[in-house]
Amino acid sequence: MIRVRHSALGRKRRVRDLTRKCLRLWEVVGSLVLVLWAGVAWFAISSDRKSTGSDRLPEIAIAEDTDLIYDASQLQPDQSRLFTYPLTSSERVRLLVTRDSKGTARAAFASCTACYRFRSQHYLKEGRLICGQCQQTMRVGDAGERLTGKSCVAVPISFSITDNKILIRAEAIADGIKVFAAGTRLEKRD
Repeated sequence: MIRVRHSALGRKRRVRDLTRKCLRLWEVVGSLVLVLWAGVAWFAISSDRKSTGSDRLPEIAIAEDTDLIYDASQLQPDQSRLFTYPLTSSERVRLLVTRDSKGTARAAFASCTACYRFRSQHYLKEGRLICGQCQQTMRVGDAGERLTGKSCVAVPISFSITDNKILIRAEAIADGIKVFAAGTRLEKRD
């Protein structure tokens, strides 16, 4: 009888020791899973914030006959910023300053000639300008292009970069607005 009791106590002790070891193992595995999950969540949130960071920013209003000056270092690759410039006393035209995935800065009117009448419906999504009419990403036109009414291409504006500041002259904005009034077409220059 003593022997049976001793054997039962030994078995209980072995089960308790094994349970403690397994519990420690589960704690380590659980901690690793939690740390891994937190890292993945942080990466997903920071990636989303980076790509949509400029989407929620308010438009910056520029006074009439004032040059647009913007610090290019505030734009990360694949981010954009919208500005407004007075067209008439009651209407403002929207301007877009963007940096593509390679880091190249570009400036354009935030509309194309084809969908200009829907210009108030254009919006930013993940740093890209989306046409309010056709819901497609609007490509920023190159300086060597002329505008057509066939495709959604944002009308480029001439600009310069000096000391990491993007400069768009008021005269360039006024000249670019004439493109919309004329309704010209986008064609490659030879």
